[in-house]
Amino acid sequence: MMRPIVKIVRTSGDAHIPSYAHSTDSGADLFSTHDVCLAPGETVLIHTGISIALPEGYEAQIRSKSGRALKESLFVLNSPGTIDNGYRGEICVIMHNSDNIRQYVVQGEKVAQLVITPYVQATFAEVGRNEFDRLDTARGDGGFGSTGLSGLPSMEDVQTWPFGYDPVVARYPITEVLNVGPLGVGV
Repeated sequence: MMRPIVKIVRTSGDAHIPSYAHSTDSGADLFSTHDVCLAPGETVLIHTGISIALPEGYEAQIRSKSGRALKESLFVLNSPGTIDNGYRGEICVIMHNSDNIRQYVVQGEKVAQLVITPYVQATFAEVGRNEFDRLDTARGDGGFGSTGLSGLPSMEDVQTWPFGYDPVVARYPITEVLNVGPLGVGV
């Protein structure tokens, strides 16, 4: 497969060129050009010090780093953030701290991933309500959990839990949520 060529310019002397950590990665790492302290619940704009020119028919997407999201509760707020083909400004990352403690990003650290992908533009054809209703599917207008949840515990199981029912906790074994082993000993 032919790799698209993305032209890049540094807009800051502290900028790092995006790079792939592994030869088979789809996301290239983006790096911060400055130190940032994110208060609990705060959202900040992190500068990368680069601008790109994408080949025709391609867009860039900014996505969270899974390790930062899991270990530090730092994630790209509008993930994936879209960099349109014609945009030539600096690439910035909208980073959110969902933790209840301060989190830090240090200059030169990896903050997000940049994925280059082809796109298509649709033609939008307005139709009348009657025609639209004839296009109905089995799903229809069902969304936002309309297909149900599977694997949830029974009410009998929930009543034995020491903390009661929590829909988030219900998706994971209680020992994983509490980070304890089967005898209640910390892991």
